[in-house]
Amino acid sequence: MTDDAVPDWAYPTAEWGTAIGATEIDGTQPDNYTDHNVDYVPDHFSHYQPDGCLQEVIETF
Repeated sequence: MTDDAVPDWAYPTAEWGTAIGATEIDGTQPDNYTDHNVDYVPDHFSHYQPDGCLQEVIETF
């Protein structure tokens, strides 16, 4: 989600790094990697809602 600000402030503070999904993958993608554009989700806390993206991601996991 390109406009999700939560990973930009939460992960560097808590884990001293970048959150998975905050940016595109760095380097060569593993064969089992799937990127999902979830810009249609209204905000960070809606991913798990019925109209969020969790089901889409689970289906390709």
